[in-house]
Amino acid sequence: MLSKIYFVLSHYSFPLITEYHTTVARGLEGNSPSVAANPENFFRTQETDPILNGRPLCNTGPPITLYNKVFSKFLDDFSNVNLKIPSDFLSWTEELILAATNGYGDEEERNEAIRGKFSEKFSTMLLIEYGKKKQKCKSDGMIVTEVNLINAYLGILEGKNEIGTAKNDPTIQGAIYYRDYWSQSNVDQIRDFCCVPTFIIGMAGPWFCILGGVFLSRVVIQPLTDFIPLTINLRVSDQVKRISRLFYSLLLAIKELREFYHNLKQEETETEQRFFPCIRHYKIGEIVHHFTYLCGLLDDHTRTIWKAKRADGKLIVVKFASKYNIQGHNICAEHNLAPQLLYSSDDEEVKALGGFKMVIMEYICGIPLDQKYLKDEIKPQSCVSIIEDVKKAIDLLHEKDFVFGDLRAPNVLIVDTNDGQRAVLVDFDWCGKDKLDEYPSSMNKKIQWPIGAEPCALLQKEHDLYWITTLLTDYLSRYTYRIPSGLGNPSGSGISSGSGISSGSGMSFGSGMSFGSRMSFVQDDND
Repeated sequence: MLSKIYFVLSHYSFPLITEYHTTVARGLEGNSPSVAANPENFFRTQETDPILNGRPLCNTGPPITLYNKVFSKFLDDFSNVNLKIPSDFLSWTEELILAATNGYGDEEERNEAIRGKFSEKFSTMLLIEYGKKKQKCKSDGMIVTEVNLINAYLGILEGKNEIGTAKNDPTIQGAIYYRDYWSQSNVDQIRDFCCVPTFIIGMAGPWFCILGGVFLSRVVIQPLTDFIPLTINLRVSDQVKRISRLFYSLLLAIKELREFYHNLKQEETETEQRFFPCIRHYKIGEIVHHFTYLCGLLDDHTRTIWKAKRADGKLIVVKFASKYNIQGHNICAEHNLAPQLLYSSDDEEVKALGGFKMVIMEYICGIPLDQKYLKDEIKPQSCVSIIEDVKKAIDLLHEKDFVFGDLRAPNVLIVDTNDGQRAVLVDFDWCGKDKLDEYPSSMNKKIQWPIGAEPCALLQKEHDLYWITTLLTDYLSRYTYRIPSGLGNPSGSGISSGSGISSGSGMSFGSGMSFGSRMSFVQDDND
């Protein structure tokens, strides 16, 4: 039997656990979901105690596929046009389509009809109340499984009679129901063990959307499908199969989710790990390395990168990325210009993680260049070695026709050594082949990118040279008496590159870009 758990606090986990208890308290004390989901109320609450559902977009959480593989299974099955669907389920789908496309006098009449259809295949869809006597709440339907006499919630239905007949978005109201159901004290023994993954079925008339939810320090809700209409032509086989595949994929995923809850073990006492991704080991050859997450490395819910510790005590960085250039990283790592890469996911694991590659590298105790600059911790005598390291890394990449792509100061890590300071590059997500691979489809508009660096534009070596110039002018020039006029304007793109950097009589990027005959890295007294 699951027993009551008490978190063992560490300096890493304290902020997460504090925020977690705040989220639980909000679920216990907040308005009923029908009131809380009203747009005016919801967006006001999102400013202080947000549900990470992308409303507004700054309240976007990490990919839920990293926290339980059941969500990836659903996505994989739904996208598999060759998924074998039993004939009886195809017949049931047709009945569901007929029920969903009918007209109903009110919301409850529709919900009752849909609950009945779902109960035929997904186990009985229940109406479960929670809350205090004066404010009892219940969603439009619950799919549950019993774990040691406690209901674990597998699916939540939130339906509206038709689009436009209710004030609230069913997906938002369903998200609030998810938070509130899992915040109740009768399920805290399950919630404290894991991130309580659950599916949410949003319905508006004949339109259905499947979402997933996990309860981290904040609740994270993400749509797994768009709103899909069941108003199809039953004579078109592909349309019927697609709708059938949608709900059959959900059925298979819920069956797997039921097994997940039944297999929860009492001895799982490291409950702090509930806040982190579900994958906690990697394999090199026959050696399996287990690790424990310690903390996030960035204060951004969408940046999936954590500091972790292996069982042997080695500190590592665990990153999940939809795109990562392993070859480019290794080119720099071989010359100690990037952290040593320890592991990267194969295609099978990428699929299991919902399209994300797990990249594991050594942990380096360093601070990004921009933070070093703000703290005034750049050593003047190390400026040459810092920029030489950056230039050498870019030269090595360019020799192999790679472009780093995002050579901004946050991606240049400054490491303090006995001899001074040096630089290593991190974050090879954008790295790709010169004039072959593209920039991502979304780029921060507040940043002054080099000319030609635009969403989905081709990567160019010249853009890396632009950033080298920018690093010099914006972060290292304060440690010199002057910035030569020959350095050029960083906002332009006409930068030439020579064979390397010389710290002897001058510091040169080629004949057209020189620091002159006397380059000093002594901080200007007037700065």
